[in-house]
Amino acid sequence: MWFFSSFAALLVYSTLYRLLPRKRVYDYIIIHGAGLMPDGTPTPLLRGRVDKGVALWEKQGKTGVFVASGGQGSDEAVSEAESMRRYLTESRHVPADAVLMEDHSTTTMQNLRFSKEIMDARSGVQSVPGRRGLAYHCALVTSDCHVFRASEYAHQG
Repeated sequence: MWFFSSFAALLVYSTLYRLLPRKRVYDYIIIHGAGLMPDGTPTPLLRGRVDKGVALWEKQGKTGVFVASGGQGSDEAVSEAESMRRYLTESRHVPADAVLMEDHSTTTMQNLRFSKEIMDARSGVQSVPGRRGLAYHCALVTSDCHVFRASEYAHQG
């Protein structure tokens, strides 16, 4: 019973979190990796994440910069970040200068930390642990089943 209740609460929270209206314009749109096909192209799950990121980017007038976040697994031809960059520029026609790559991470926490380092450096922000009130706004694009964990990690660091 406890497991079912926890799962139901997580499902409701994830759905409501996704549906909350957002009127903010984001400086950065972080897209978390989700594995690659054997030929190095994004899996359907990863393509869905990238497409959601592009929809947000288009909704805000094609402003902001993507941070494609994901390293290269031992069974992958390229990093997830490189695969996303190719898909964004070649298939979705996003300008190359609107895509940054974080290609060293292997975990969700690393995705967030390394992406933050890139955004801080590009924005001229000194990173201070526990500091709130950043000089930029960023959106995190991931899957519904992953949003709770990713948002909790983002609030921690």
